[in-house]
Amino acid sequence: MSELPNRENIQEVISEARRALQLFRDAEWCATAEQTDQEHHDDYKTILAGTRSGYPEMPEKNRLHFIKGDGGKTLAVTGNSPTSGDRARALVAFIQVMPILLDMLDLVLTAESKR
Repeated sequence: MSELPNRENIQEVISEARRALQLFRDAEWCATAEQTDQEHHDDYKTILAGTRSGYPEMPEKNRLHFIKGDGGKTLAVTGNSPTSGDRARALVAFIQVMPILLDMLDLVLTAESKR
Protein backbone atom coordinates (compact mmCIF):
# COMPACT_ATOMS: atom_id res chain seq x y z
CA MET A 1 0.00 0.00 0.00
CA SER A 2 1.76 3.04 -1.24
CA GLU A 3 -0.32 6.02 -0.20
CA LEU A 4 -2.89 6.88 2.39
CA PRO A 5 -6.47 6.85 1.11
CA ASN A 6 -8.25 9.94 -0.14
CA ARG A 7 -11.42 10.36 -2.19
CA GLU A 8 -9.54 9.90 -5.47
CA ASN A 9 -7.60 6.74 -4.66
CA ILE A 10 -9.71 4.92 -2.06
CA GLN A 11 -10.70 2.07 -4.42
CA GLU A 12 -7.07 1.56 -5.43
CA VAL A 13 -5.97 1.50 -1.78
CA ILE A 14 -8.71 -1.01 -0.94
CA SER A 15 -7.68 -3.28 -3.83
CA GLU A 16 -4.02 -3.06 -2.88
CA ALA A 17 -4.85 -3.83 0.77
CA ARG A 18 -6.84 -6.91 -0.27
CA ARG A 19 -3.87 -8.15 -2.34
CA ALA A 20 -1.49 -7.51 0.57
CA LEU A 21 -3.72 -9.44 2.97
CA GLN A 22 -3.08 -12.55 0.87
CA LEU A 23 0.52 -12.42 2.16
CA PHE A 24 -0.82 -13.23 5.64
CA ARG A 25 -2.94 -16.35 5.10
CA ASP A 26 -3.13 -18.45 8.28
CA ALA A 27 -1.17 -15.80 10.21
CA GLU A 28 -0.89 -16.27 13.94
CA TRP A 29 0.94 -14.48 16.70
CA CYS A 30 3.73 -16.56 18.24
CA ALA A 31 6.27 -16.10 21.01
CA THR A 32 9.13 -18.10 22.39
CA ALA A 33 9.57 -19.09 25.98
CA GLU A 34 11.57 -16.66 28.08
CA GLN A 35 15.18 -17.07 27.00
CA THR A 36 18.52 -15.34 27.08
CA ASP A 37 19.67 -13.30 24.08
CA GLN A 38 21.96 -16.18 23.09
CA GLU A 39 19.06 -18.66 23.21
CA HIS A 40 16.95 -16.33 21.05
CA HIS A 41 19.87 -16.04 18.63
CA ASP A 42 20.14 -19.83 18.42
CA ASP A 43 16.38 -20.15 17.82
CA TYR A 44 16.55 -17.54 15.07
CA LYS A 45 19.25 -19.52 13.28
CA THR A 46 16.77 -22.44 13.23
CA ILE A 47 14.03 -20.15 11.86
CA LEU A 48 16.36 -18.90 9.09
CA ALA A 49 17.29 -22.48 8.21
CA GLY A 50 13.58 -23.34 7.94
CA THR A 51 13.03 -20.43 5.57
CA ARG A 52 15.99 -21.52 3.46
CA SER A 53 14.66 -25.08 3.18
CA GLY A 54 11.29 -23.67 2.05
CA TYR A 55 12.98 -21.54 -0.63
CA PRO A 56 15.88 -23.63 -1.98
CA GLU A 57 16.41 -21.17 -4.87
CA MET A 58 17.04 -18.30 -2.43
CA PRO A 59 20.55 -16.84 -2.85
CA GLU A 60 23.05 -17.34 -0.06
CA LYS A 61 23.15 -13.56 0.54
CA ASN A 62 19.72 -12.01 1.04
CA ARG A 63 18.00 -9.26 2.97
CA LEU A 64 16.42 -9.56 6.41
CA HIS A 65 13.25 -7.44 6.50
CA PHE A 66 11.94 -5.75 9.63
CA ILE A 67 9.90 -2.84 10.92
CA LYS A 68 11.43 -0.09 13.01
CA GLY A 69 9.78 2.62 15.07
CA ASP A 70 9.65 4.06 18.54
CA GLY A 71 12.98 5.86 18.20
CA GLY A 72 14.67 3.29 15.96
CA LYS A 73 13.76 0.15 17.89
CA THR A 74 13.02 -3.02 15.95
CA LEU A 75 9.28 -3.62 16.32
CA ALA A 76 8.89 -6.71 14.15
CA VAL A 77 10.98 -8.97 11.94
CA THR A 78 9.26 -10.37 8.86
CA GLY A 79 12.18 -12.54 7.79
CA ASN A 80 14.35 -13.11 4.77
CA SER A 81 12.05 -15.04 2.41
CA PRO A 82 11.35 -13.68 -1.08
CA THR A 83 8.04 -12.14 0.16
CA SER A 84 9.28 -10.83 3.53
CA GLY A 85 9.84 -7.31 2.20
CA ASP A 86 6.29 -7.18 0.84
CA ARG A 87 4.98 -8.32 4.23
CA ALA A 88 6.97 -5.65 6.10
CA ARG A 89 5.75 -2.92 3.74
CA ALA A 90 2.15 -4.15 4.04
CA LEU A 91 2.29 -4.16 7.85
CA VAL A 92 3.63 -0.60 7.90
CA ALA A 93 0.92 0.52 5.46
CA PHE A 94 -1.80 -1.18 7.52
CA ILE A 95 -0.50 0.56 10.65
CA GLN A 96 -0.40 3.93 8.88
CA VAL A 97 -3.93 3.64 7.50
CA MET A 98 -5.46 2.30 10.74
CA PRO A 99 -6.16 5.76 12.27
CA ILE A 100 -8.12 6.72 9.14
CA LEU A 101 -10.10 3.47 9.21
CA LEU A 102 -10.87 3.89 12.91
CA ASP A 103 -12.06 7.47 12.31
CA MET A 104 -14.28 6.25 9.47
CA LEU A 105 -15.70 3.46 11.63
CA ASP A 106 -16.34 5.93 14.44
CA LEU A 107 -18.22 8.21 12.02
CA VAL A 108 -20.37 5.30 10.79
CA LEU A 109 -21.18 4.13 14.31
CA THR A 110 -21.99 7.67 15.44
CA ALA A 111 -24.26 8.20 12.42
CA GLU A 112 -26.03 4.88 13.07
CA SER A 113 -26.60 5.70 16.73
CA LYS A 114 -28.37 8.94 15.73
CA ARG A 115 -30.90 7.14 13.52
